[in-house]
Amino acid sequence: MKIGDLTIGESVFIIAEIGLNHDGSVERAIELVDAAKKAGAHAVKFQKRDLASLYPSGVIEGKESADQSVETLIPALIKCELSEEELDKIRQHCENTGIMFFFTPFDEKSADILEGKVPCYKIASADCGNLSLLEYVAKKGKPLILSTGMTQLDHVKKVVAFLQERKVEFMLNHCISGYPPGTESLNLNYLKELQKLGVLIGYSAHELEPEYSLVAVAMGAVAVEKHITYDRNAPGPDHKASLTPEEFAEAVQLIKQNLSYEEILAKYPHVKESLGTGERVLTREEELSKIPLQKSIYLKKDVAAGSTLTKEDLWVRGPGGGMNPITYYDVVGKELKRDAKEGEALREAHFEEKSDDWPREFKQDWGFKLRPAEAEGFRNENMPLFEFHMSPADIVRPFKPEKKFKQRLVVHTAEILPEDLGFSGTDTRSYVDMCSSDEEVRKASVEMMKRTIKKTKEMAPYFEGIPKVVIHVGGYATTKDFDDELRGKMFAHGVDSFAQLDKEGVILLPENMPPFPTHASARCYQAFFSKAEDLVKFCQATKLKACFDTSHAQLYCNAYGGTLLDYAKKVLPYTDHLHIADSSGIDGEGLQIGDGMVDFPPILDLFKDKTFTWVGEITNGHKDDYEGFKEANRRLKKLGQEIL
Repeated sequence: MKIGDLTIGESVFIIAEIGLNHDGSVERAIELVDAAKKAGAHAVKFQKRDLASLYPSGVIEGKESADQSVETLIPALIKCELSEEELDKIRQHCENTGIMFFFTPFDEKSADILEGKVPCYKIASADCGNLSLLEYVAKKGKPLILSTGMTQLDHVKKVVAFLQERKVEFMLNHCISGYPPGTESLNLNYLKELQKLGVLIGYSAHELEPEYSLVAVAMGAVAVEKHITYDRNAPGPDHKASLTPEEFAEAVQLIKQNLSYEEILAKYPHVKESLGTGERVLTREEELSKIPLQKSIYLKKDVAAGSTLTKEDLWVRGPGGGMNPITYYDVVGKELKRDAKEGEALREAHFEEKSDDWPREFKQDWGFKLRPAEAEGFRNENMPLFEFHMSPADIVRPFKPEKKFKQRLVVHTAEILPEDLGFSGTDTRSYVDMCSSDEEVRKASVEMMKRTIKKTKEMAPYFEGIPKVVIHVGGYATTKDFDDELRGKMFAHGVDSFAQLDKEGVILLPENMPPFPTHASARCYQAFFSKAEDLVKFCQATKLKACFDTSHAQLYCNAYGGTLLDYAKKVLPYTDHLHIADSSGIDGEGLQIGDGMVDFPPILDLFKDKTFTWVGEITNGHKDDYEGFKEANRRLKKLGQEIL
C-alpha cells in the first residue's frame, strides 16, 4: 500500500497526531508541525468535525441534557475546531516543509473538505464500525488507516470484510482508547490477532512511554501514531496522553532502531506487563469513552411500529448509547415492533415486542440511576426512588415539574469542575477532589459540592422524604507512589472540606472508591477512600453515614488483597445506601450482576437486618431502554429476594 510517495512497510511509518492539541490556533498547529518534522515524523494528522452533523443542536448549545462526558467534551471541540481554510493553510505549510498532511473526518461533510489534497484518510476508533461513514470515505479512492479502539474483534472482522468487498486499500491500527491507558492494559499480543486477518497493521499509542511502541514494531506494526503537544498539562482532551516535542523526538529515534523483541526485553524488562492475552476485552476507559466518542443510529423522523426502516429514516451521529453503526445495513429493511420518535436512538428494544417483564417489588426502597430530565418518564413507575447522577449543567438547568413525584430523591453529586470555576472539564485536574493539596482544586470542589447541595434542596420539595447526597470525596493521585503522609493530609483536607458544607435538610453520604478510577478517559490512583478503613475513619470523624459500592470494594480487594466479605463487615455499620454491581480484575467496574467476581449472597446476607436504599450501578445500564438496570433487578430478585 502506498500513501503519497511512501510504500508502507518498507520502514516504520511514523505519524504525529496533532489532533486537537493546537487548541484552535493555526499558529500553534504550525509550531507542532515543525516540531514533528524536526523529530523525524513522516506525517502529521489533524481532526475535522462538523458538530451540527454529529450532535443535536440542543446538546451543542447546552440546552438539552446529555451524558456529562458529552457535556464536558463539546465545549472543547467547539474551541478547537478549525475551518477548511485554516486546515488548508496548515496543509500548504506541510507541503512547503516536506511532511505529509492528512486528517480524520468524523462525518461526511468533513470528509468532503480538501478534496484531492490529502493522500489518505484516518478513521478514528470511534468510527471503526461506522459502516455508512466508511463507505462514504472509501469512495474518495484513497487508502484508509483505521484505529480499532473500543471495538471487539468480531466487529473488526466485519469491517475488514466490508472494505475488502469494496477493494479498499487500508491498514488496521491496534489502539486502546485510554488517554493515557494503564500500560498493563495495552494487550500488545492483540497485534498478532489482527495480523491473522491478512492486512497491514499499525499501532496507535496513547501511553506516554516509548518502549511499548518498540514492542509493537517488533511484533509487525508497520506504522506508529503518537500524539504530540506543546504542554501535557494544558487543558483539553488529548494533551495528557501526548508527548512533548523533545519526548516525541526521543520516541522517533528509538522506533527507528528497529530493535528485536529480545533486545527490547533486555533493555525494558517491564514491557512484559503490556503483552496481555491477545483476547480483545474492552478496558474500563474504553467502556466510558463509548458514550462521548462513538456514534449510534438515530431516527431522522417519527417511525410507527410495523414500518420497515429505510436509509432515509436513519442518521448516524453522536453520542453513543444506542445501536452501534456497524448494524446500519442490518437494520435497513427491518420492521419496527415499537414506535420510534424523531431524534431517538435506535435500540434493540425497538425490534422486540414491548414487555414490562422485570421486577419492581422489593423489600427495600430501590431505584434507577437517572438524569433529572429523565424523571418524568418514570413518574408513574412502581419505583420508590430516583438517583440523579448530576452533571455541572444539571445544577444550573431549571427543575420545575408540574407536580410532586411519589418517589424519594438520591442525588449523586457532579464529579467534574466546570469552566466558570476555571477548569476545562476534560483533564484529570478537573475532577472534584475535596482532599486535594492543590488549594485551587479543593476550593473549587467545595464550591461544587455547595452548589449541588443547594440544587438538591431546591428539588427536594418535589419528592418524598429527606434527600440523600452521594459524594465522591476525592483522594486522587496521579502516580501509585503515595505514602501515609500524603494519605494523612488527604484525610485532614477532606474533613475540613466537609465542615464547610451545609448538612441541614440533606443526608450526605461519602462513597468508597475503586483503586484505579478513570478520569477523562485516563487512569488515576485512589490514594484515599479506596480502603474500607478510610471510609470508616472518615465517617467517624464527620459523623456521617456512607454509600457502599460493591464493585469498587471488590476491585480494591483484587488489587491489594483481603476479601469483600471482610470489607463489607467493616463498612456495614455506616452504610445507608448501596450501589450494587459486579466487577473483575483491578479496573473492571460496573459489570452486570453475576458477570464478575462478586459473591453476592453472603454480602447481601450481612444487610438482612438493616434498612437501606439501593440502585443497580451498572455501567451504561441506561442503554437499550434501561435494559442493564432492568436485568440487574431480575438477577438481584433471585439473589436477595428476602433482603433487598
